[in-house]
Amino acid sequence: MLFLEFNTINLIAVLIVAHFCNLFGMWSIHFLLHKKVFGIPFYLLHLKAHHRIDYLSDYKLNYLTLIEHMIWGMLILAYSALYYWLFTTWIVGAFVIEALISTLLTYYVHLQYETKESWLSKYAWFVTGRKLHLIHHRYRPSSGSYESFIASKNYAFGGPITGNIMDHLAGTYEPVKPL
Repeated sequence: MLFLEFNTINLIAVLIVAHFCNLFGMWSIHFLLHKKVFGIPFYLLHLKAHHRIDYLSDYKLNYLTLIEHMIWGMLILAYSALYYWLFTTWIVGAFVIEALISTLLTYYVHLQYETKESWLSKYAWFVTGRKLHLIHHRYRPSSGSYESFIASKNYAFGGPITGNIMDHLAGTYEPVKPL
């Protein structure tokens, strides 16, 4: 079990490490939601709940989306529970709080990507993120085939600074092409 004395420097260092660990966790969950894992076609739920969005519109919640969000929540809790066995109490708390904040901010920004007239549209990082998000959503099954959906790109989470790191590392990043 890792023990660090609680002080400001250690807290900042732990929050930075927690952010990257949680970024990896959320990216991995999103990546797995595009695959068939242990024979379970998670991609069908993700496709029907989330990738049904063909254009920017006001986001609407349906039962498939709720099921998908519950899966997200359970998986985030599962990997957060691993922290309990690795770290002391205050470090676990920092990791879990960072995971909650990152997840909530990610969901909020994601909802803004799908809102026609988002107040965030005035920021360049958001416009670029929205374009990357649209690249991710253009991968859809064609002719009843799921190959294009499974091979999609830009699974990124984490915002304008750290958001695309995992996509770059995993080779799943597709840049926005200039007009």
